Amino acid sequence: MLCAAVSKGLGGQQVEGRQAVRELLRARRRRVDEVWLAEGMDDAAILAEISDLARESRVPVRTVPRTRLDGAAHTDAPQGVLARAAPLKD
Repeated sequence: MLCAAVSKGLGGQQVEGRQAVRELLRARRRRVDEVWLAEGMDDAAILAEISDLARESRVPVRTVPRTRLDGAAHTDAPQGVLARAAPLKD
């Protein structure tokens, strides 16, 4: 089972929310397997930055229906963004 970012900070295997995913990609402390963006989101600068950071790190970015992303989310407000990553090593 994947852990929510809320319960383990950036240490969880699933990180949700625009700021949290951006910081995960910026930190480059662990492997990020994929980033999901919900279809039909606004053209916010942070979303472009997330896409750019993912591309620079060769992380696949998948555009998925909002219902699919929300169904996979472990929090109430993933803000249309989630990432799956390797857990931090102790």
